[in-house]
Amino acid sequence: MHPNFQGNCHKQDAMMFSAVSKFRVLFKTLAVMAVTVAAAPVCAESEPQLLIEPQLLIEPQALTETQQLAQRQPLAQGQQLALLQTQPAPADLQPASIWDLPASDRYVLVAELESGRLRVFERAAGTRLAEVASYPITIGKQGFGKTVEGDERTPVGVYRITSQLTDKQLDDFYGDMAYPLNYPNAWDQLNHFTGSGIWLHGVENDLVRRPLRDSDGCIVLSNRDLGELQRFLQVGYTKVLGVPRIQWVSNQQISESRQALTERINAWLDAWQSRQADPYLSFYSREFNDSEKNFEQWAVYKRRVNGSKRFIKVRLSDLGIYAYPGQSDLVMTEYYQDYRSNSYSSNGWKRQLWRKESDGQWRIIYEKGG
Repeated sequence: MHPNFQGNCHKQDAMMFSAVSKFRVLFKTLAVMAVTVAAAPVCAESEPQLLIEPQLLIEPQALTETQQLAQRQPLAQGQQLALLQTQPAPADLQPASIWDLPASDRYVLVAELESGRLRVFERAAGTRLAEVASYPITIGKQGFGKTVEGDERTPVGVYRITSQLTDKQLDDFYGDMAYPLNYPNAWDQLNHFTGSGIWLHGVENDLVRRPLRDSDGCIVLSNRDLGELQRFLQVGYTKVLGVPRIQWVSNQQISESRQALTERINAWLDAWQSRQADPYLSFYSREFNDSEKNFEQWAVYKRRVNGSKRFIKVRLSDLGIYAYPGQSDLVMTEYYQDYRSNSYSSNGWKRQLWRKESDGQWRIIYEKGG
């Protein structure tokens, strides 16, 4: 997101932005008074290490109600107040969508879109997370499950804070600061979801509380809450998960799920470094698509490239693993890759989508750097 408002939260014509913004602020202020609802990541400095000891898999509970929940009508005032009074995280349970955080990420944010609550979790021992803060939020006027530009819905998925905008760069409508997210992400693009300019941002007036559904798709906090949230954020790294509601599972389930997939990742790395095309390509789904190549095209490309090398060495670090919200048997991974061969070397961030297919095997359906 460029700070010159190319593709802001509301994607309006630049020639009409000022007039429309003033009218919208006046209209929303009057409406709110009628209710009482109180950069691109840098590389890791540590030596990359190969990942991770294998264990067994127990799948987290799948989120299957996204579209149904997204279609609900806006909640009544009393329901909003009740939902904002959420209970803290259950003891010894973890959010099902977070299997592992990168070493560079101390905190992760989970936006519960149905109840309007942003929870902040801190990395604890092993795969454990501890909830350290939570804040009420406003989401899209039409709920969540964004697929089309202008649908006034907040996206469900795994996103990263890409930059920070200060009050000097913002119209008053967005409050004291804003944090653009990388919507549309890889999954959104594969599904041809459209739109842009999804931010975490503040409000024009901290003295009024916006209702649960009142944005054009952004996640909105009070300026005071956003100021407090700032200490948990690392631009370019911190992830924001948008979920209908948090599904809680045991620490053991998270650990077993994580290590089952990392066993598969390690086997994929071994096959890649062996330069044997068939074992390597067996880790890719026939449905693979990186927005440029389908499986057949990817296979031709990789057979040619890998076959031309005398050796290949690949190391990964800063692995993040997320069971994708609203999807069954779909996992997003993000990691820092160090690649070496006799004729080419590179390093940088990479993302993959792994799907568990009908034979019970996890396979890659998407892979891309950047």
